[in-house]
Amino acid sequence: MRNGFVFDMNKCVGCQACVVACQIENHFVQNEPWRSVLSSNSFQHPQLPFFYVSLACNHCEIPLCKESCPADAYTVDQTTRTIDHHPDRCIGCRYCTWACPYDAPKFISSRGVVEKCTLCKERIIGGKKPNCANLCPTGALDFGEIEEQVALSVPGFVDAGIHPGIKIIPLRTKRFKPESSGSLPEKETAVFKMLERSNRRKVTLGDEWPLVAFTVLASLLFGIMGARLLRPIPIDPVAFLAAGVIGMLLSTTHLGRKLRAWRALLNIRTSWLSREIVLYCAFLLASGFSLIAATGEEMRIGPIVVGLGMLMSIDMVYTVSSNKSLPGLFSASILMTGLLFLSLFSGLFWLFVLIAGLKFAMYAKEVLRAEYRSRRRLFISGFRILVGFFVPLLIGSDDMRLGGLAVLVGEVINRAEFYADLEILTPRAQIESDLFRRVP
Repeated sequence: MRNGFVFDMNKCVGCQACVVACQIENHFVQNEPWRSVLSSNSFQHPQLPFFYVSLACNHCEIPLCKESCPADAYTVDQTTRTIDHHPDRCIGCRYCTWACPYDAPKFISSRGVVEKCTLCKERIIGGKKPNCANLCPTGALDFGEIEEQVALSVPGFVDAGIHPGIKIIPLRTKRFKPESSGSLPEKETAVFKMLERSNRRKVTLGDEWPLVAFTVLASLLFGIMGARLLRPIPIDPVAFLAAGVIGMLLSTTHLGRKLRAWRALLNIRTSWLSREIVLYCAFLLASGFSLIAATGEEMRIGPIVVGLGMLMSIDMVYTVSSNKSLPGLFSASILMTGLLFLSLFSGLFWLFVLIAGLKFAMYAKEVLRAEYRSRRRLFISGFRILVGFFVPLLIGSDDMRLGGLAVLVGEVINRAEFYADLEILTPRAQIESDLFRRVP
């Protein structure tokens, strides 16, 4: 047995007392609410139930926030079993907010760091309940002993296998199945789905555009070094390394605390983001040594081996999202993009055609499977296909620079679309997804 929250969905009336209680207890360190009360079916679909869910950090047995944080800003208190966040170590990369399926870490833009629920550690040590549970007027939120592994099969709560410290008492059957006179027309249900999905995105292209440039540049630099292994091509070491450093600096512009960016190297043991940064730095060092000092062909292989690990790590960073696959299995994969540049610059046109064909098939599939695309997005997708696929194929190996430019433009567009479509799981989105699966 362990201590954790007990939440009864049948008793919660959405009064927000738990949110206020949390703010009262932690007002000296809290800048934005750590606890939130979510309502389901806010657009009142007649065939779906209405209920509230009160959520904060569940201090999981396997904390994905801690494992994902590249800056080693999370620790586990062995006495209280709380997951503690240290703002003085945080770089504001927001990766922990992506990794947590319960939306517990909150990025505070005014401070450039993350904050989260502390479980009122001082109260726990003193034998008291967290203040949110202590002041809940209906008894919906409590704190006490719960089972070690609790199956969570309620709307809004995904069972990620990380053993969150909470027990949820689900809605009673009668309340979960509201009476209905029949099914709604398909068009009306589609409208409800669109309304429920609005304004729920955690990742936007506007916030992540520096990463578009950084990731595509990483694949381009890899392609250049890979081509050098297969054919003699002139590479200016100063320009190559300068481009790599500029890419690294550009990637730090989205951090909340840019001067702490060096801390991203500290958690290579469990964080894919940390591994990405470490391998990117190693790739630049190996490439620089190969270009400046090394003359033997065996020294050209080192940057390629490290570079492959770098590209795979970049792709692995995004496996925390709910709609992206493993490296090489989606059109904007940086691993695939790096191999595309390599095949183009090395003059292996048959390999370029093969990889471009695979990327085109995946891209076309993604466009066709999209639930909704505006005319603007369809035009952009068409332009991406024309410039990124057909123009290079028409040029062939006659003009490597023009073909490379066309591929670069296409890949930048594809990567930008990747961030625009990136979906990070949140309890709000999970509630909507779970409920709408029950609509006839």
